[in-house]
Amino acid sequence: MPDPGRDFDMLFDATYRRLARLLYRVTGDTGRAEEIASEAFLRLHRQRFRTMKNVEGWPYRTGLRLALDHLKKERRRARYEALAAVFGLATSPAANPDAVLEFVEERRCFAGGARCTKA
Repeated sequence: MPDPGRDFDMLFDATYRRLARLLYRVTGDTGRAEEIASEAFLRLHRQRFRTMKNVEGWPYRTGLRLALDHLKKERRRARYEALAAVFGLATSPAANPDAVLEFVEERRCFAGGARCTKA
């Protein structure tokens, strides 16, 4: 009986570098490409990859979709940060610690079910 762990290792060794290079061409960042390639293989490992019909193509499809999702998130974040800059709002929690503390206190009030009043 074939060993699934050994099959996975062979697939990883055969395709990881090519997948990482493909993802680098999409993201433009070597570290991010390797991280996404690893995530794709982790997801494959969690699946029952022995029953899949196209096991070799699965990491490529998943990795490419993860990379495209990452690019969408980056674009969305850049757009919101640009809007925040136009309106003079803080772009990160570290830039406005008072707002973070106020948010945490509001969450605590809502979670406790008690009626909170501002002082």
